[in-house]
Amino acid sequence: MTSANAKDSEVKHRIWSEFVPYSELASERVIGMLRKFDVELLVAVMPENVPEIAELCQVYREAGVQIGVWPMIADDAGRWASTYNAQAYAAFVESLLPTLQSPMTVAIDLEPPIDLLRGLLHGKLGAYQRILRSPNWSSGRERLQDLLATLSARGFSPIAAANPMLLSDKPGQSAWQWLFGTPIQNFPFDAVSFMSYTSLLEGYSRGLVNREFARSILVHSARSAVRQLGSRASLSIGSVGGGALGDERPYRNLGELADDVGLVRACGVQDVALFDLSGVLAKAKPEEWMAAFAGPSSPVELPRELLRTLALKRIIKGGGYSLASYRHFRSKLVSR
Repeated sequence: MTSANAKDSEVKHRIWSEFVPYSELASERVIGMLRKFDVELLVAVMPENVPEIAELCQVYREAGVQIGVWPMIADDAGRWASTYNAQAYAAFVESLLPTLQSPMTVAIDLEPPIDLLRGLLHGKLGAYQRILRSPNWSSGRERLQDLLATLSARGFSPIAAANPMLLSDKPGQSAWQWLFGTPIQNFPFDAVSFMSYTSLLEGYSRGLVNREFARSILVHSARSAVRQLGSRASLSIGSVGGGALGDERPYRNLGELADDVGLVRACGVQDVALFDLSGVLAKAKPEEWMAAFAGPSSPVELPRELLRTLALKRIIKGGGYSLASYRHFRSKLVSR
């Protein structure tokens, strides 16, 4: 079945930038390419970058190119936002706000602490034991809600990056969000971008997921996001280059990127983000990769829903129900 794509003019394009030096981001080479393809830059801001971020944002405003910030804290504090480290993360973002000028996107990357995530991806027993305890859920959730309220009150546009498994949580049932410490239900994000990286699915599955299976999962995630969030649905696709974990598998070729873009557009996703800019700039012809991402797209053949995808959906949903039961049982024990 071939599906019509969403109109290109309706699609918002963003690109994550985790490792490109600010001096290079301020170059005409980068700014000109982002301007040409009308792509918003989401730039990582670590504590050591704070003195430079205001100047970089000013350069982009003067150039007429959209820029948003992607705050991160030190790795030993978790790097990304979660209920595990909500106090430290929110405090950093709030300290950053006086250097920024609204309106501007502030991207909250919701993931377990980086050391815990590495352990989960590599099947470490201690990581699973730690995550099942899921500490600080209530207090962490409240702190992140307060952060979003502060951002909105000051005119910033909060968006989230989130694990696509969270799409399996039904309204009022937040098992996967609780497990990872990454709440999104009833949070007023302007967009939630589910990190549906087909190349990483292949890489981390160690051969269990091939390209066609990954395409099927991507389509399922895109459809679920649109169904649940409507115009606030976003997908982050990739990967073009490596990330903080150090073992991310990138796209094999330009065609895989173009195919992923076509798939998410065909599913009605209007907000698409690419991970990440450093990988694009490392290519021999970076504008070709940017054009594949943000230029006019061709119709694609949507994959049939593979039996393996259907089985995976059942496993994930069943796991969510099991976790919800475990969480309820554990709360009863703690309350005694």
